Amino acid sequence: MSADAPAEPLSARVARRLRAARLRALLTVREAAPLAGLESHSAIVKYENGASVPLDRLGSLAQAYGVAVPALVTSREELVPLLTWLEQASSEELALTMAVIEQVRLGR
Repeated sequence: MSADAPAEPLSARVARRLRAARLRALLTVREAAPLAGLESHSAIVKYENGASVPLDRLGSLAQAYGVAVPALVTSREELVPLLTWLEQASSEELALTMAVIEQVRLGR
C-alpha cells in the first residue's frame, strides 16, 4: 500500500489475511472449523467477509493456520512473514536474532 493510499480498515485486513492464511494451509472452511475449535464453518465465512473476530477466536484460527496473530493485524505487509517466523522460532533462534539486531542497531 502506498503512502498516498487510504489505510485499509483493520477488519478488511484481518479478513483478507485470514483467508490467505487458510488457503496457504490448504484448508477448506469446513476443514478449518474443527481445527480452530468451531462447530460450524459459517463463522469462518463471516470472518473472511469482514465480520469482527473475537480475540480468542483469532488466536485459535491463527494457530490452526500456522500464523501469528500479529501477522494477521499488522498494518505493514512486509512484516507478515517475519512476525510468523518469530512466533515459531526457538528460544535459541530468537536469542541469535536479537544479538544480530543489537549489533545492527549499534552500527557494528
